Amino acid sequence: MPTPEDEARKREGRLAKALMIAGWSTFGTAYTISAMIGVLYNDTTGVKNYYGYWMLVPLIGPIGAATESESSFGKLAGVGFGLAQIGGLAVGVLGTVRYRRWKKGPTLSALPTRGGGQLALQVRF
Repeated sequence: MPTPEDEARKREGRLAKALMIAGWSTFGTAYTISAMIGVLYNDTTGVKNYYGYWMLVPLIGPIGAATESESSFGKLAGVGFGLAQIGGLAVGVLGTVRYRRWKKGPTLSALPTRGGGQLALQVRF
């Protein structure tokens, strides 16, 4: 029968994995859509501004594109995709760090020595 500590450890691992997957998926999807918008904008319009080029830059690009846009929708899309990318990256990194720490976990080791014994608890930060 699993102990409550084992259940809490499993729950922590599932939460970390869910954060990792959700964050990287959000970042990847937001960047892919904003890059597609940027490429389509460059290919279909003959307007000489940098909106399409800004949309190809990850993280700060869509926010920079909002400054170049002449329409309200372009400004909203730029800021929205920029915030989605930044949020997705933050959650993805957080989940990845928590998952790696969960996988490693603390280790307890015992070592017999001449004058007695040594007990060590190793935790990675």
